[in-house]
Amino acid sequence: MLLPKGSTGSDTRLYFAYGSNMGNAQMSQRCPGHSNLGQAILTGYRWIIAPDGYANVVPSPGDMVAGVLYRINRDDEKVLDHFEGVHAGDYEKRMLVVSKSRQTVEALVYINSQTGTGRPSAEYTNRLHQAFADAPPGQHYIDRYITPFLEQGLA
Repeated sequence: MLLPKGSTGSDTRLYFAYGSNMGNAQMSQRCPGHSNLGQAILTGYRWIIAPDGYANVVPSPGDMVAGVLYRINRDDEKVLDHFEGVHAGDYEKRMLVVSKSRQTVEALVYINSQTGTGRPSAEYTNRLHQAFADAPPGQHYIDRYITPFLEQGLA
């Protein structure tokens, strides 16, 4: 069960991270009230680096995005909104269905409206390396979706 017993979930929401927010240290710093619920999958989307150099997901039937499912509180969400540039129009918030341990749930997903591709900065690449080390999605996923966007690749 993804909501605690007796909780309506009104003060919390599920959040699916697929980029640098998969990193333990980054999420702990940004969202001290979060709970890590473990790895999850978003189906029907594909992982890319957008033209602005940050991770994004785009609709793609037959593909999937590996990430981490978190429970966050309202304060955490405000911080994420800031870092994701919601008010500047960099990312928009959507509620999408993700799978976790044979259960499907709706979770907040930040999506960039830019569907083209780009390259990440060295600094962002380092954060992605840490994120995928903290929540390894498997070598096949790394080879297929992540490595084509990173000049250094992921070990």
